Amino acid sequence: MNFLFSGLFWGLILVLIGISVIIKAVFKIDIPIVRLIFALILIYFGLKMLLGGFRIGTERTIIFQEAELKAGARDSEYNIIFGSGEINISDLKLEDRIIRIEADIIFGSGKVLLPAGIPVIVKTSTVFGQCRLPDAQTSAFGDRTYRSPGIDTSQPYLILELDVVFGSAEIIII
Repeated sequence: MNFLFSGLFWGLILVLIGISVIIKAVFKIDIPIVRLIFALILIYFGLKMLLGGFRIGTERTIIFQEAELKAGARDSEYNIIFGSGEINISDLKLEDRIIRIEADIIFGSGKVLLPAGIPVIVKTSTVFGQCRLPDAQTSAFGDRTYRSPGIDTSQPYLILELDVVFGSAEIIII
């Protein structure tokens, strides 16, 4: 992806435009340079995806790949977009507050790993997808809420807000 923002890429684009102007002026041949550049960019993206080198994202986002995300001890957001992976929250330690984690799975598949000893409320919103909760409930469209047994909302707990759009998610307590 950095290639598209490099001086080499834009230098080549300017050289191609210059060559096409010369060919059109001298030989009266019209080369559709914009369509050609667009086609070359699509070929570049396709080859990068096929060869496994197309990686976009941050330490909290998976795009076009398969990976694992480790959740920290603070409120945060994690995303899986056009990919697959795990969002591992199993090392989370509750402090003296409520921790809120948001996760989005869009056109992908993912597993969310939760720690067994921490009280949790899971709020899911699914649109044209599948979401499996720890109590084996599934949803394909709509909102669901799971509460761990015996949760006391006056004590610290974890709130997981999970949105699934055209994808699949599974919440596993380990």
